[in-house]
Amino acid sequence: MPSTSQFIRAAKSAEGTDLWITGEIGVDVRFADLQKAFTYYSQENTGELILNIYSHGGYLDEATAFYDWVATSGTKFKVRIWGTAMSAATVIAAAAGRENIEIAQNASWMIHETAGGTDQMRTIGNDSLVRVYRALTGKKEKEIRDMIAATTTLNAQDAVAHGFAGKVMKNTMRLAAMYEAEPIKIENKPAMAETTNKLKVEAKVKLGTMEAVRAAMGEGVTIET
Repeated sequence: MPSTSQFIRAAKSAEGTDLWITGEIGVDVRFADLQKAFTYYSQENTGELILNIYSHGGYLDEATAFYDWVATSGTKFKVRIWGTAMSAATVIAAAAGRENIEIAQNASWMIHETAGGTDQMRTIGNDSLVRVYRALTGKKEKEIRDMIAATTTLNAQDAVAHGFAGKVMKNTMRLAAMYEAEPIKIENKPAMAETTNKLKVEAKVKLGTMEAVRAAMGEGVTIET
Protein backbone atom coordinates (compact mmCIF):
# COMPACT_ATOMS: atom_id res chain seq x y z
CA MET A 1 0.00 0.00 0.00
CA PRO A 2 1.52 3.37 -0.97
CA SER A 3 2.19 5.73 1.91
CA THR A 4 1.47 9.45 1.85
CA SER A 5 3.23 12.46 3.30
CA GLN A 6 1.18 15.00 5.22
CA PHE A 7 4.22 17.29 5.11
CA ILE A 8 4.59 17.50 1.31
CA ARG A 9 1.34 18.56 -0.32
CA ALA A 10 0.42 19.60 -3.85
CA ALA A 11 -2.37 21.46 -5.62
CA LYS A 12 -3.07 23.25 -8.87
CA SER A 13 -3.11 27.03 -8.84
CA ALA A 14 -3.66 29.78 -11.39
CA GLU A 15 0.12 30.01 -11.77
CA GLY A 16 0.85 26.31 -12.12
CA THR A 17 1.58 23.82 -9.33
CA ASP A 18 1.93 24.65 -5.64
CA LEU A 19 3.99 22.33 -3.46
CA TRP A 20 3.87 22.82 0.32
CA ILE A 21 6.46 21.57 2.83
CA THR A 22 5.69 22.08 6.50
CA GLY A 23 7.73 19.59 8.52
CA GLU A 24 11.24 18.81 9.65
CA ILE A 25 13.76 18.47 6.84
CA GLY A 26 15.14 14.94 6.72
CA VAL A 27 12.42 13.53 8.99
CA ASP A 28 9.03 14.68 7.70
CA VAL A 29 10.37 16.05 4.40
CA ARG A 30 12.96 13.71 2.90
CA PHE A 31 15.19 14.52 -0.05
CA ALA A 32 14.13 11.41 -1.98
CA ASP A 33 10.43 12.30 -1.67
CA LEU A 34 10.99 15.96 -2.51
CA GLN A 35 13.10 15.04 -5.53
CA LYS A 36 10.42 12.63 -6.73
CA ALA A 37 7.68 15.26 -6.37
CA PHE A 38 9.72 17.93 -8.16
CA THR A 39 10.59 15.55 -10.99
CA TYR A 40 6.97 14.56 -11.47
CA TYR A 41 5.35 17.98 -11.30
CA SER A 42 8.03 19.82 -13.26
CA GLN A 43 7.49 17.38 -16.13
CA GLU A 44 3.79 18.18 -16.25
CA ASN A 45 4.50 21.52 -17.97
CA THR A 46 1.36 23.12 -16.52
CA GLY A 47 2.90 26.44 -15.53
CA GLU A 48 5.29 27.44 -12.80
CA LEU A 49 6.36 25.18 -9.96
CA ILE A 50 6.07 27.03 -6.62
CA LEU A 51 7.51 25.63 -3.40
CA ASN A 52 5.79 27.04 -0.30
CA ILE A 53 7.87 26.61 2.86
CA TYR A 54 7.00 26.71 6.55
CA SER A 55 9.71 24.81 8.42
CA HIS A 56 11.89 25.09 11.50
CA GLY A 57 14.70 23.26 9.70
CA GLY A 58 16.22 19.84 10.20
CA TYR A 59 19.13 17.87 8.77
CA LEU A 60 21.62 19.81 6.65
CA ASP A 61 22.73 16.86 4.51
CA GLU A 62 19.15 16.32 3.30
CA ALA A 63 18.90 20.01 2.40
CA THR A 64 22.26 20.17 0.62
CA ALA A 65 21.38 17.01 -1.31
CA PHE A 66 18.32 18.82 -2.66
CA TYR A 67 20.32 22.02 -3.28
CA ASP A 68 22.99 20.20 -5.30
CA TRP A 69 20.41 18.12 -7.18
CA VAL A 70 18.58 21.29 -8.27
CA ALA A 71 21.86 22.81 -9.49
CA THR A 72 22.73 19.63 -11.40
CA SER A 73 19.29 18.97 -12.88
CA GLY A 74 18.55 22.58 -13.80
CA THR A 75 15.13 22.40 -12.14
CA LYS A 76 13.45 25.82 -12.03
CA PHE A 77 10.98 26.87 -9.37
CA LYS A 78 9.84 29.70 -7.13
CA VAL A 79 9.82 29.77 -3.34
CA ARG A 80 7.38 31.45 -0.96
CA ILE A 81 8.19 31.59 2.75
CA TRP A 82 5.28 31.48 5.21
CA GLY A 83 5.73 31.83 8.97
CA THR A 84 9.41 30.96 9.00
CA ALA A 85 12.24 29.26 7.15
CA MET A 86 14.93 28.21 9.62
CA SER A 87 18.21 26.36 9.44
CA ALA A 88 18.13 23.60 6.78
CA ALA A 89 14.88 24.96 5.34
CA THR A 90 16.77 28.07 4.20
CA VAL A 91 19.11 25.85 2.18
CA ILE A 92 16.09 24.26 0.48
CA ALA A 93 14.83 27.76 -0.34
CA ALA A 94 18.24 28.95 -1.52
CA ALA A 95 18.22 26.36 -4.30
CA ALA A 96 15.68 28.50 -6.17
CA GLY A 97 17.97 31.55 -6.30
CA ARG A 98 17.38 34.92 -4.64
CA GLU A 99 15.30 36.40 -7.46
CA ASN A 100 12.85 33.50 -7.13
CA ILE A 101 12.32 33.72 -3.36
CA GLU A 102 9.41 35.66 -1.85
CA ILE A 103 8.82 35.99 1.87
CA ALA A 104 5.54 36.82 3.59
CA GLN A 105 5.38 40.13 5.44
CA ASN A 106 5.27 38.55 8.89
CA ALA A 107 7.61 35.64 8.17
CA SER A 108 11.20 35.23 9.37
CA TRP A 109 14.45 33.75 8.06
CA MET A 110 16.91 32.18 10.52
CA ILE A 111 20.45 30.92 9.88
CA HIS A 112 22.94 29.37 12.28
CA GLU A 113 25.96 27.11 12.51
CA THR A 114 25.59 23.34 12.36
CA ALA A 115 25.24 21.43 15.63
CA GLY A 116 26.00 17.90 16.78
CA GLY A 117 28.49 15.40 15.43
CA THR A 118 32.27 15.77 15.44
CA ASP A 119 34.27 18.95 15.05
CA GLN A 120 35.15 17.87 11.51
CA MET A 121 31.50 17.28 10.65
CA ARG A 122 30.53 20.71 11.95
CA THR A 123 33.36 22.34 10.00
CA ILE A 124 32.26 20.67 6.78
CA GLY A 125 28.64 21.64 7.44
CA ASN A 126 29.50 25.26 8.18
CA ASP A 127 31.64 25.46 5.05
CA SER A 128 28.66 24.20 3.04
CA LEU A 129 26.41 26.86 4.57
CA VAL A 130 28.93 29.58 3.71
CA ARG A 131 29.03 28.46 0.07
CA VAL A 132 25.23 28.31 -0.19
CA TYR A 133 24.61 31.70 1.46
CA ARG A 134 27.44 33.45 -0.41
CA ALA A 135 26.00 32.24 -3.73
CA LEU A 136 22.55 33.40 -2.64
CA THR A 137 23.45 36.83 -1.26
CA GLY A 138 26.77 37.81 -2.78
CA LYS A 139 28.10 38.60 0.70
CA LYS A 140 31.72 38.07 1.70
CA GLU A 141 32.71 34.91 3.54
CA LYS A 142 33.49 36.62 6.85
CA GLU A 143 30.09 38.32 6.99
CA ILE A 144 28.30 35.03 6.40
CA ARG A 145 30.41 33.25 9.02
CA ASP A 146 29.68 36.00 11.53
CA MET A 147 25.94 35.79 10.81
CA ILE A 148 25.71 32.02 11.27
CA ALA A 149 27.92 32.12 14.38
CA ALA A 150 25.53 34.65 15.93
CA THR A 151 22.39 32.64 14.98
CA THR A 152 20.82 35.43 12.95
CA THR A 153 17.05 35.83 12.61
CA LEU A 154 15.77 38.32 10.03
CA ASN A 155 12.29 39.68 9.44
CA ALA A 156 10.95 39.77 5.89
CA GLN A 157 12.26 43.23 5.06
CA ASP A 158 15.74 42.48 6.44
CA ALA A 159 15.87 39.14 4.65
CA VAL A 160 15.39 41.01 1.38
CA ALA A 161 17.84 43.75 2.37
CA HIS A 162 20.53 41.15 3.13
CA GLY A 163 19.92 39.29 -0.13
CA PHE A 164 18.39 36.11 1.26
CA ALA A 165 15.09 36.76 -0.55
CA GLY A 166 14.11 38.67 -3.65
CA LYS A 167 11.04 40.46 -2.38
CA VAL A 168 8.39 40.66 0.30
CA MET A 169 5.20 38.86 -0.69
CA LYS A 170 2.06 40.79 -1.55
CA ASN A 171 -0.96 40.53 0.74
CA THR A 172 -2.99 38.93 -2.04
CA MET A 173 -1.22 35.54 -1.64
CA ARG A 174 -3.37 32.96 0.15
CA LEU A 175 -1.93 30.90 2.98
CA ALA A 176 -5.25 29.04 3.10
CA ALA A 177 -4.30 27.33 -0.17
CA MET A 178 -2.09 24.95 1.83
CA TYR A 179 -5.15 23.32 3.36
CA GLU A 180 -6.66 22.76 -0.07
CA ALA A 181 -3.63 20.80 -1.25
CA GLU A 182 -3.50 17.00 -1.10
CA PRO A 183 -0.73 14.96 0.53
CA ILE A 184 1.55 13.45 -2.11
CA LYS A 185 1.86 9.69 -2.41
CA ILE A 186 5.40 8.57 -1.62
CA GLU A 187 5.56 5.45 -3.79
CA ASN A 188 5.00 6.20 -7.46
CA LYS A 189 1.90 8.36 -7.77
CA PRO A 190 2.28 11.80 -6.16
CA ALA A 191 -1.28 12.97 -5.60
CA MET A 192 -2.50 16.44 -6.40
CA ALA A 193 -5.84 18.13 -6.29
CA GLU A 194 -7.72 17.71 -9.58
CA THR A 195 -5.16 15.52 -11.32
CA THR A 196 -5.05 11.87 -12.34
CA ASN A 197 -1.58 11.76 -13.90
CA LYS A 198 0.71 8.91 -12.92
CA LEU A 199 4.43 8.92 -12.16
CA LYS A 200 6.88 6.35 -13.45
CA VAL A 201 10.45 6.60 -12.21
CA GLU A 202 13.31 4.39 -13.39
CA ALA A 203 16.92 4.72 -12.32
CA LYS A 204 19.81 2.79 -13.84
CA VAL A 205 22.78 2.54 -11.53
CA LYS A 206 25.92 0.49 -11.34
CA LEU A 207 26.62 -0.27 -7.69
CA GLY A 208 27.49 -3.34 -5.74
CA THR A 209 25.19 -2.75 -2.75
CA MET A 210 21.54 -2.68 -3.75
CA GLU A 211 20.36 -1.75 -0.26
CA ALA A 212 22.43 1.43 -0.43
CA VAL A 213 20.86 2.29 -3.77
CA ARG A 214 17.34 1.79 -2.45
CA ALA A 215 18.10 3.86 0.60
CA ALA A 216 19.38 6.69 -1.59
CA MET A 217 16.64 6.57 -4.21
CA GLY A 218 13.64 5.78 -2.01
CA GLU A 219 10.85 3.28 -2.47
CA GLY A 220 9.20 2.57 -5.79
CA VAL A 221 12.35 2.89 -7.94
CA THR A 222 13.29 0.26 -10.53
CA ILE A 223 17.01 -0.52 -10.30
CA GLU A 224 18.93 -2.15 -13.12
CA THR A 225 22.56 -3.20 -12.73
